[in-house]
Amino acid sequence: MKDSPAHLYRRFRYHVGPEPDPAAADRWAAARLDGEEWALFASMTVRDRVHSVAVARRVEQVLAGGDQPGGEGHAAGEGHAAGGGARKDTTDGWQVRAGLLHDAGKALAPLGTTGRVVASLAEGTVAGDWLERRATDRTGAPRRRGPMVAMGAYLTYTELGAQRLEAIGSHPMVAAWAREHHWSPERWTVPQSAGAVLAECDEEL
Repeated sequence: MKDSPAHLYRRFRYHVGPEPDPAAADRWAAARLDGEEWALFASMTVRDRVHSVAVARRVEQVLAGGDQPGGEGHAAGEGHAAGGGARKDTTDGWQVRAGLLHDAGKALAPLGTTGRVVASLAEGTVAGDWLERRATDRTGAPRRRGPMVAMGAYLTYTELGAQRLEAIGSHPMVAAWAREHHWSPERWTVPQSAGAVLAECDEEL
């Protein structure tokens, strides 16, 4: 995963704060996703869905020329950024969908805040390596039961999410960003300019 410490702190504060109302965020996402992509998004936790919509709205705003990353955040909710919603058949549609689905692998790791904290603390240790191996079977398919499996899945959620997006036929760059959004820019296969917008919008939220 490898979030920055500042981003981890903001996400922790967000997860222990008041439960957000997802209704407006879900309506916004539903206008931009359909079929299995929508089903995967809808299976994420409330907080992950609201965060992902905030990131995608910010991306859409930047693509429409309304602002640049690093400015004021754009709250999740109803409405469209200037220029209207980016659908999957438009040039920039994949970038907005990548913002919505970059954390989709977390849906395959059913953990509460405490479980996520424990898994994050184990990352990069012998225990973390063991948890990661518990996430999949010998064929590489995700295992489905148990807290250790869930923590391993959380540590590998970027790869699991990318694999699920590839399996359901998402745009290749949507799947790539789910896999690469914690990588350093020199490793990205997504276009550098697109990755920079996505990364900065995610980091500031």
